[in-house]
Amino acid sequence: MKTTSRRSFIRTSFFSGLTLFFSRNLVRAKSIINKITDPFKPNYDSLRQYECPAWFRDAKFGIFLHYGLNTVPGMNGHYGRFMYLQKKDPQFPHWAEWGKDVYQYHLDTYGHPSEFGYKDFVPLWKADKFDAEKLGAYFKSIGARYVVPVAVHSDNFDNWNSKHHRWNAKNMGPKIDFIGEWKKACDKLGLRFGVSEHMSTHIERWFHGTTDLEGPKAGIPYDTVNPDYEDFYVRRDPKNRNKVHAGFRQNWYNRMKDLLDSYEPDLFYFDGSFPYKDTGEGINIVTHFYNSNMERNNGKNEAVMCIKTHGNKEIEGTCVDDIERGQSDKLREIPWQTDTTINQGWFYLGKTDTVVTKVGEEAAMKGSKDKKLLDGPMVIQNLCDIVSKNGNLLLNVGQRADGSIPDLFKKDLDVIGQWLKINGEAIYETRPWKIYGEGPTIVTAGHFKEPSKPFVAEDIRFTTKGNFLYAMAMGIPKKPVEIKALGKNSKLLGKQIAKIELLGNAQKINWEFTAQALVIDVPKKIKSKHAVAFKITLS
Repeated sequence: MKTTSRRSFIRTSFFSGLTLFFSRNLVRAKSIINKITDPFKPNYDSLRQYECPAWFRDAKFGIFLHYGLNTVPGMNGHYGRFMYLQKKDPQFPHWAEWGKDVYQYHLDTYGHPSEFGYKDFVPLWKADKFDAEKLGAYFKSIGARYVVPVAVHSDNFDNWNSKHHRWNAKNMGPKIDFIGEWKKACDKLGLRFGVSEHMSTHIERWFHGTTDLEGPKAGIPYDTVNPDYEDFYVRRDPKNRNKVHAGFRQNWYNRMKDLLDSYEPDLFYFDGSFPYKDTGEGINIVTHFYNSNMERNNGKNEAVMCIKTHGNKEIEGTCVDDIERGQSDKLREIPWQTDTTINQGWFYLGKTDTVVTKVGEEAAMKGSKDKKLLDGPMVIQNLCDIVSKNGNLLLNVGQRADGSIPDLFKKDLDVIGQWLKINGEAIYETRPWKIYGEGPTIVTAGHFKEPSKPFVAEDIRFTTKGNFLYAMAMGIPKKPVEIKALGKNSKLLGKQIAKIELLGNAQKINWEFTAQALVIDVPKKIKSKHAVAFKITLS
């Protein structure tokens, strides 16, 4: 009896202590349980459990911000890559296409790469007009629902208070934790917050040059081979400069985990596919992103991982597929995203307000190179096409080195915002219909194939929400709109039409069925520009 009582006492004491421990350490206890039962494992079969969260499917429109050290010279988005290539190198087939002018520009403006290297732009970056809250409020006012600043580009300079890399914007240069500022601003403004990483798939092609190959300074080493800076320019395999040293992958992993754990983004973007597939650092980071997000959200996954799958069936369904400057030619079952840019080049390419010459003087910039790749109307039409096919649009805007956005880009952002104020009901919180649309304009699928010529009013795109079907005419109609998919002979509709309205217009809309089409009369005065949205109430 004494032994039994003692065992009972021990058992009771143990469970009482365990209960007390969990009650006092509830958060830690939940963390321990989650660690034991992490739903995602670092393999593709496990990651295919992933389901895109509703917030992303509702948001539809976000802002991408390429901002970093590249912006200081403001001449080429891959400046740090091409300034060290004096002439064409067979290992870099894009030199003549993208970067042939960079070396000479650098030589004329700043000096020889052995005297003024890419690292020397760091103290020139002031960011004295950077204001994340002000910019975030502006982006929200034009209809953006999420903001994704670049955390680290291919140049290996971190835009946050990095624990594992001294070359970061909080420690050097502007002395600003840009990612931390954006996190605070987005939380305050009710915007979803994301970050992007561009280094893992590109770093081996950067800082590759070591010396001039010809001319009076041939053989004089660039600063890329100075051991004092090898943590920035990335130490190379001594037998092959095309490969970085073995420890870099672990450093990358540590930095990405620090980024995720310190700032808790809702969205994470890889500029490429899963990095380091052979050794697993990439898939481990994605797995950690999903599991840690669920841990914070009581078991609900709110994480969005954007990866360029390039049609790879092995990773399809593990993430949100991202198409760079391109679209889909069909309605996709799994949500996806287009990322594109309103300005030429992803970074601001108009130079800074002043440029620093090779002797250290400041000279007024002669003329602006501000140029647009897409205008507001084209972005609006592409947005309608993308959303109708179950996608989102992440639109990049280049910031000047001081942190501001040129008025040239703001004018088109304002155009997008004005359109969304009228027609946003047909975009936000919608889902694709049975078909994405109809019309004469053909969209070619794939990266770097985005439409650059306007759609026409005969191009119709559909979205749906509850009992409403939205039909967007991708231009301003000059005659009644005929929608063949909704004609009497079509079996797609399936319900009766109770009412048709034109968003932004109070006038009564007349319409009729024919065997071939639903024909909708268009008011003489239309408030919306560039595209119109009909709201069809179904009964």
